[in-house]
Amino acid sequence: MQVSTKRILIIERNPHVRDFLRRELVERDYLVRGSRHVDEALAVVGSPEPPDLIVFAADTPDIDTVGELQRLSGDCPRTPIILHTYHEDSVDESITSFVTAIVEKSGNPERLLQIVDDLLCRKTNRDDPNGREGR
Repeated sequence: MQVSTKRILIIERNPHVRDFLRRELVERDYLVRGSRHVDEALAVVGSPEPPDLIVFAADTPDIDTVGELQRLSGDCPRTPIILHTYHEDSVDESITSFVTAIVEKSGNPERLLQIVDDLLCRKTNRDDPNGREGR
């Protein structure tokens, strides 16, 4: 099996969830980095090897999710962002303009993994020489 060159950034405050998602994505041959919060993530986004996709957990009550997503999408406007949340059906509409997909957290990561695969596969099939797609 060929190792993927697709890079994924997981922004998740819970280290157990972050490590679980990392293991699941590495098993699918993605290159994965994790961060605890957006400030830490912005360093990765601005690095020479920015992510091709971001998984953003927005279940921290003390953060401004819209503000954090604005910061992320401002620094990487063409990178798909998946919002990973406990309550998919109660996501505020102001958030949806900053994300490519919304996936509810559960004990089974299959839906998240499928959406990651779908988004990164579509990205590699675009005509853009950098393999990037717009939102």
